[in-house]
Amino acid sequence: MPLFPFTNFPTALLSSSPKNPDLCRRIPKAAPMQYLQLLRQYPRHIGYGLLHYFFSGPGQSFFIALYIPSFLATLDLMPVLDLGLALGLDLGGSHEPEHLAFDWLYAGATLLSGLTLPWVGHWLDRLRLRYFSLALGLAYSLFCILIAFAGQPWMLFLAIFGLRLCGQGLMGLTASTATARFFEEGRGQALSLVSFGVSIAEIVLPLLVVALLRGISWQTSWLLIAASLLLVFIPLVIWLIPLDSPFQLPGTAEIQTAAGPVSVSRGQVLRRPSFYLLTSVYLFVPFFITGIVINKDLLGAANGWSSDWLAVGLSLFGATRLLANLFSGPLIDAFGATRVFSFMLIPQLLAVLVLALSNHPMAMIAFFLLSGVSASLNGLASTATWAELYGPRHLGAIRSMISTFMVFSTAVAPILLGWALSRPGQEAATMLTAAAVIGLLTALAFWQTRRLRLIHPQRS
Repeated sequence: MPLFPFTNFPTALLSSSPKNPDLCRRIPKAAPMQYLQLLRQYPRHIGYGLLHYFFSGPGQSFFIALYIPSFLATLDLMPVLDLGLALGLDLGGSHEPEHLAFDWLYAGATLLSGLTLPWVGHWLDRLRLRYFSLALGLAYSLFCILIAFAGQPWMLFLAIFGLRLCGQGLMGLTASTATARFFEEGRGQALSLVSFGVSIAEIVLPLLVVALLRGISWQTSWLLIAASLLLVFIPLVIWLIPLDSPFQLPGTAEIQTAAGPVSVSRGQVLRRPSFYLLTSVYLFVPFFITGIVINKDLLGAANGWSSDWLAVGLSLFGATRLLANLFSGPLIDAFGATRVFSFMLIPQLLAVLVLALSNHPMAMIAFFLLSGVSASLNGLASTATWAELYGPRHLGAIRSMISTFMVFSTAVAPILLGWALSRPGQEAATMLTAAAVIGLLTALAFWQTRRLRLIHPQRS
């Protein structure tokens, strides 16, 4: 069968509820399964999600942060700073001007990607996954090539916009949405398995970049990333997802289980106050971790931590999240996503309290370990919660809107936390403020999820 069967366009390209009843009967019931059973029975479905999560790495903050010294050494970003000052955005404090200029450029590119995400993300509910992934891989590779040849601030801005949109935004959105809507039962374990891709990327990619930059230029390393998307990601997508797979069709799970949650549209969800309360809880971890990672040098300088200690902390963050995923998935399947959602910020609360009380290097290690646990719970429980509450049919559109809110929060985080951490002697106050916010959000999560379970007991 040809890769693009245009003779059958648009019905072959657009997804819809399948007319073949055999497709509906093939939707998995995975609740009793263990991880090895899931991998044996649905290796390609799990592999598809894991692949997308792994390749989201080059668009994530932890990866782009590795190149900040190279960007600052190669490009003159002072016009960005001049533009920001002209707009009255002087939040730098004692922040280095060049680093502040990059923060503004990064925030602007991230905000623009967030505005674009809902427009692109809703196509997940209309296109077959295979075609969506192929287009995504091609676009992603082009932005990697663009950043390699960026010689002006506007080129860097456009490249980071594309990396954030395709990497942090669409790669993760595709993986989590496709998995959550296909595995109706055992959703937590399936999401846990595919999310290993992010943890593997967080562990492997920083070490790989450091090794590459010792032997080649940073521009060449981005060309290698583009090549990996074209020569590894795209062929694997074609192999993993056959054209007749029900995995590509967003409406199949809903057809199979009439007793499950009735899907609601993005417009209906946006009119529910509970949606905004739950989204606020979800946003804190990516907001806070992004701000800390981008400004890790400021945090290290304020507390006397070397870059080696910070690198160890980041690696342990990824490793902890990977290990926590092993327990988070079964926890969600056993107790329900909304119950896990209600306490997922507690490890993050402990993490910020540790930093508020001590500047010892081991306090930093404890911070990243506890943050890894919260990041695991936050990522898995939130995705499963959206699927439980709002159904599978419009999950791509709903999650793209949530991802937009997340992108906005992670765009603001580097500037806000950079300003807070650059104020001498205010590190402990910043962490105590974060602890108070977490306490409030946790109380809201307990109240709102309990209320929703009482209203919709069949979904908890």
